[in-house]
Amino acid sequence: MIIDCEVMVPRQRRRSLFDDFFDDSFFRDSFFGSTRVITVASGQIRVNVKPLPEEGKPSNFSGAVGKYSIQSSIDTLVTTQDQALTLKYKISGMGNINAVKLPELDFPKSVEVFEPKIERKINNKKNKIQGSVIYEYVLIPRRAGDITIPALSFSYFDPSQEKYRIAMSKAFNIKVHHQEKLFASQSLGQRKEEISLLGEDIRFISRENPEWYRANLSIFSEAWFWITNTFTLIIVFGAVGFRWWTEKMET
Repeated sequence: MIIDCEVMVPRQRRRSLFDDFFDDSFFRDSFFGSTRVITVASGQIRVNVKPLPEEGKPSNFSGAVGKYSIQSSIDTLVTTQDQALTLKYKISGMGNINAVKLPELDFPKSVEVFEPKIERKINNKKNKIQGSVIYEYVLIPRRAGDITIPALSFSYFDPSQEKYRIAMSKAFNIKVHHQEKLFASQSLGQRKEEISLLGEDIRFISRENPEWYRANLSIFSEAWFWITNTFTLIIVFGAVGFRWWTEKMET
């Protein structure tokens, strides 16, 4: 790295009683000295970059290099058709987290799958980059029965051992109950339009009883309005009465 720097060169003169005073940074400008530009350079660093070996490379390798582990979770294993599930995969470890990509997932055809929400967290501690990436899927089983989310294999290259390794998640067996046709018109199942955009936080429609407020209410019907104005009038009339009493006592 080469950097040009502007440095100050003090004038050569005899020491006097005013040297300490004018040595302050406020006076160290071109009037009291001169500047010049010098070029400084750091030493060269040679880096030997080895190519990734082709031998033993897994078919689903996406370029992740480092040491990683994978975890998977689902919010429930028993549900009803048309009810949404949340499936998460978390890959964490040491390496270039931005290069970590989840392999293609093989979901059952009876399950509707939305685009995942992806969240990356990267930390740099002691000159080592580490962190995690979370893939969050929303699944909606459309038919009753047993469905299986297969185990997921994530492959990466371990530079310390100079070989490819595979981390495995666990599989999930989900029991989907049939939804009664009697309540089909009142189904609580989520549709696509009922789910917020996955580019933001995933939020389902709230089914709790909301708090309702009457619209277009006049301010004169609010209790706080009358309480506030009553106290204001008391203070104003009290101040006027006190002033009148003070003036009367003075006379």
